Amino acid sequence: MKPAPLPSLLSLYQQQLAAHGWVADAAQAAAVVRLGNLAHALAASDTATPPKGVYFYGPVGRGKSMLMDLFYEAVTVPKRRVHFHAFMQEVHARMHATKVKPGQDLMQLVAAQVAEEAMLLCFDEFYVTNIADAMLLGRLFAAMFAQGIVVVATSNWPMEELFQGGINRDRFVPFIRLMEKHLESLAIGEGRDYRVRPKGLPELYVLEDVDLPAAPQLEALFAHFGNGMAPVLPPQFHAKRQQGRACWFSFAGLCEQNYDAGDYMALVKVCDTLVLEGVPVLGPADANAALRLVALVDILYEHKKRLVVGAAAAPQVLCVAGDAAEAFRRTASRMMQLADPSWTGGVVKKAKAVRKVAPKTGKPAKPHTRKSKLARSRTKKGA
Repeated sequence: MKPAPLPSLLSLYQQQLAAHGWVADAAQAAAVVRLGNLAHALAASDTATPPKGVYFYGPVGRGKSMLMDLFYEAVTVPKRRVHFHAFMQEVHARMHATKVKPGQDLMQLVAAQVAEEAMLLCFDEFYVTNIADAMLLGRLFAAMFAQGIVVVATSNWPMEELFQGGINRDRFVPFIRLMEKHLESLAIGEGRDYRVRPKGLPELYVLEDVDLPAAPQLEALFAHFGNGMAPVLPPQFHAKRQQGRACWFSFAGLCEQNYDAGDYMALVKVCDTLVLEGVPVLGPADANAALRLVALVDILYEHKKRLVVGAAAAPQVLCVAGDAAEAFRRTASRMMQLADPSWTGGVVKKAKAVRKVAPKTGKPAKPHTRKSKLARSRTKKGA
């Protein structure tokens, strides 16, 4: 019996446009055609002659994840989709656990393990900030390509700009050349950011204000989302508060400590709602903390978790200078999305006003609270 024909990615894309009322985007359509060609090539190929993969990049909110969704659902070969940082954590774990006999190459063994699980690897958010990963990637990917693995990746940066400004970057350049040989680079281009909400900030993003501190709003949201049995947190983390599967951390406690992506992934496994208070405006001297926030937000996004934020400024202006500023563009967009109550399908009840007591009369003062616009409308988004 012949396998069922693959659906046309372009027709699926057009159906998405019609179903959501989105506007056609020429750059997206061109990427869909290329990804559709790859899907058909994968179905017709064998591991001896694998087709060239695709590396598609563009600014935040340009629909890269949506395009990857369409492609991944359409292909029928053994496949795996994973955030790039999570994949590298797994690689390090495999390297540690694999026993190497005399004459064997560790990276070849790891690549063979990966190839046993999938011939197609789809990476979300391909970017490199870790020097250890940067020096490892050339050998790892050469071994994976030799195994016939095809790679499709999304990124905010062109290949030539990966690990820009990194230590010993000249030793990283051969990896870029290897990627250019095995992946076609495709720019999604400038255009509309489909994640941007047309009005104000999302409901779960609370600005610190002299007249109206964020704490009462954060308290109300924390109480609302703190449901279920409280799990045991990973031992390296010490939450300020925990209620059900909601955890409350300060920015200093979560992003100014020596945590990495593996730590954050362990936390996210047991925490459905993360309250993060005291997020400051981040300057050049705060690059390390800002990059930890970048990693944390990526992992929350990948695992569809909720983020409640108390911050000194809107996401778009939290980090606009220094080594982390370019990476933070995506983070700002994702923070807006994660802090939208509709992100995880939840509905937030209007927070109760916090009644203050007048110092002389002892009578309740007039409540001072932000007006809620929760779930009044669902903004049409394209990514």
